[in-house]
Amino acid sequence: MDVVFVANLYHLLRPGEREELIKKIKEVLLSGGLLFFNALSTNDPEEYGKGIPVPQEPHSFQKEKYLHFCTREELEGNFGFVIIKELYEHKYDEPHVTGKTHHHISWILIGEHAGTFR
Repeated sequence: MDVVFVANLYHLLRPGEREELIKKIKEVLLSGGLLFFNALSTNDPEEYGKGIPVPQEPHSFQKEKYLHFCTREELEGNFGFVIIKELYEHKYDEPHVTGKTHHHISWILIGEHAGTFR
């Protein structure tokens, strides 16, 4: 594929599922293709640290749902198979029908596949 777009998914996946996602990205991303990716940051003020810490999973918590929060180092390591063009934290507001607004910080990663990694 020329473009792989992964949004609001990675932080919901357990470790094995995250590994499978990365494997699938490696399988389908063509040379010269771009990866657009986002995931919740450990700096997220709305959700980070809420719930029960998941044993042996740093930065993962279980409340109503499982959430994993990413660090720059984790993303650089796990997505080192692409040339990272941009990697930054993005602040945004998520309005809800209840009238409450959640304030989040997510990582944005844009990477380019410049060779073979399959």
